[in-house]
Amino acid sequence: MTPSCLLRVAGLCAVLLLVACAGSPALEPEARRDSADIHFQLGVEHLRRNQFGQAESNLRRSLDLNDRSADTHMAMGVLFQQTSRPAMAEQSFRKALALSPDNASVQNNLGVFLCERGQRQEGEQLLLKAARSSRYLTPEAAWTNAAVCIRPLDSARAEGYLRQALTVNPLFPDALMQMASISLSQQEYLRSRGFLSRYESIGPPHPQTLLMRSRVERALGDVAAARKYQQLLITTFPESPEAEQAAQE
Repeated sequence: MTPSCLLRVAGLCAVLLLVACAGSPALEPEARRDSADIHFQLGVEHLRRNQFGQAESNLRRSLDLNDRSADTHMAMGVLFQQTSRPAMAEQSFRKALALSPDNASVQNNLGVFLCERGQRQEGEQLLLKAARSSRYLTPEAAWTNAAVCIRPLDSARAEGYLRQALTVNPLFPDALMQMASISLSQQEYLRSRGFLSRYESIGPPHPQTLLMRSRVERALGDVAAARKYQQLLITTFPESPEAEQAAQE
């Protein structure tokens, strides 16, 4: 056999190998699900780290392998929401809800999204479904989200939702912060101070709570305490909008 023939045979073998690979069976269903889950987990981890390109690549690969996963469509919705693609976010959230209508996590995420887009009525109803679900692990979060959603339209209803949240979890920080804010807006300063004190007992300072506490103490006549919280806000969170407001007060 001449050298040229050897090259042609070798090339033919390579082509046959490629054809054999291309014609090999697709992944078995269980293997596809496992691979989809791995890409989903990777996508979510990248999403947590704000590594949006890698997150999207993995989540899309997961959907290529299993497009019936409500959790993956929901994660894609969060990704699109965080990368300023609202139309695609809504499409992904609604796909997730269609696949899993009773999924409280999907209801909560879509509800928050709709509220932020001004679709408060539908958003509120989804959040209430999530809050009332016996299978949802953090109903206090959904109650609080419903309160934030509806507060611009009905502060009394919002307060009722926050009380539901605090019934479930009396030390839920977001609900305590919102109750303090509502009380302050109603000029119920002692009540606002009480919620802020409860908040401060369970977690680190937050720009919003420090600004509220400064205003509450000033309204109650404790100028020294007001200045203390104002200074703590400015030194701890110097770049925050709240620090800028505090510096002007």
